[in-house]
Amino acid sequence: MPNEFVTEFTTPAEPLDNLAEKFRFAGVDSLSHQTMADLFEVESVYCRGRLDEALALANALLEDDREIIRMTALTYRMVISVAREDVDQAYEDYQVLEPLCREALLNARGDAQFGVGPYVLSAMIIEKTLLKPLFELPDLTSDAESFPYGLRQYFGYHFALRQVFEGDYDRALGLADAFKLLVQPDFPESQVYLYLTSAIAHVMASRPDAAREEFTRAWELGQQHGIIMPFVETYGCMLGLQRSCFDAQGYDQYRKVEAMARKFRRGRAGLQQRCGMRESVVRLTQLECDTMGLAALGWSNRQIAQQLGISENTVRNHLTSGYQKMNIHSRKELRANAMPAQWAIARIL
Repeated sequence: MPNEFVTEFTTPAEPLDNLAEKFRFAGVDSLSHQTMADLFEVESVYCRGRLDEALALANALLEDDREIIRMTALTYRMVISVAREDVDQAYEDYQVLEPLCREALLNARGDAQFGVGPYVLSAMIIEKTLLKPLFELPDLTSDAESFPYGLRQYFGYHFALRQVFEGDYDRALGLADAFKLLVQPDFPESQVYLYLTSAIAHVMASRPDAAREEFTRAWELGQQHGIIMPFVETYGCMLGLQRSCFDAQGYDQYRKVEAMARKFRRGRAGLQQRCGMRESVVRLTQLECDTMGLAALGWSNRQIAQQLGISENTVRNHLTSGYQKMNIHSRKELRANAMPAQWAIARIL
């Protein structure tokens, strides 16, 4: 990653100066102040695109003697490795995490203080990273207000995003809105994620204007705090939304996000392949991804052209090229292969 890019998305002030406040809100007695600060620091540094530094912090936490800390650090490292396109490391971490989460969820065996919640969270992060439902997850949304803030901030985003990929957009939006009220201002990272989740739900429900409003809120908050990785992670699921928004705000910013998103997409596709979830990695261009995804959702060529800022003829060309690469022959076949719709659509990205 170019140094100037890191500088642009890092706030001039110390980006971790709110860690003490985060710890105060977390209300966790069994973990030391330093341990909580270290966990939050991994998240904070990662969200600002400083991947090598985040990786070093996560590796240091793997030396902790508590399973809950090691599991959390391993989950962070898996996602960081995907972003760095280190498929071998990501797969190694997945092989440890998947049975650990599955066993804890199956037997309802959780941490003494936090219960099964952290295992649910790690399981949802694995699902989000691989874009595939893998676990039978309990619905803990009714208990979310009692969670420590250090866990609550991510539960809302992952619960809501899972509903998006299950096709329940109204519930996804309701959860995202509810958790926006629960999350404190000291957690801008999760606020950005929640706005982006709302934007994705609106895209999937063919409401582009509402999606742009949510994305704009996310981007403004992200720029204020130097946050970039949520935009990278969710880029493919936006199906051209980021492109249309950045065209109005500055194309250079879009190109930088897109470059990081391409690397994240390759890392994700490589991990999916190692996990046996893809026979091969389909090398679609980003415009082909966006065009195919919107077509799978039932958008017309005209609607796709308006969303992506291209001509209807270009839409047809991208569909033809995408069909050839995916070895399918029509929009009808594309939609038939994308069921349950959102999980499958997201996976082609």
